[in-house]
Order: sequence, then structure tokens, then C-alpha cells
Amino acid sequence: MNPASRLLYLRVVLVLAGIIAVQAIKAPREHGYLLVDIRALVIVAVALAMLTPRGEAAELTRTAV
Repeated sequence: MNPASRLLYLRVVLVLAGIIAVQAIKAPREHGYLLVDIRALVIVAVALAMLTPRGEAAELTRTAV
């Protein structure tokens, strides 16, 4: 997977986490989502951020594709 698509997935995951967080805060019966879903999405976002090459590695990956 190229770095640009990883960054796109990272943005989508963070936006989704934000939307779910806002909805869970507004509806008290949905507070469970704050504990489970948001945490899982943040873990996925951190993993994608860690796997995304930076600097020279990103340039090498971009030119190899």
C-alpha cells in the first residue's frame, strides 16, 4: 500500500471516530461507543500512522510504484 493511500485511510478513520464521538456524546444511551468503538478506531489510526513511511522511505516507496 502506498503512503498516500495510508494517509487517506488515516484521515477517514479519524473523521469517522470524530463523528461517532459526537453522536455518542449527544445521546446518553450511546456512551458505550465512546469506550469501545472510538478506542478501536484510534488504535487503527495510530497503527496506520506508524506504518506510513516518512522521509526517504516515502520517496523510495513513491518512486517504486
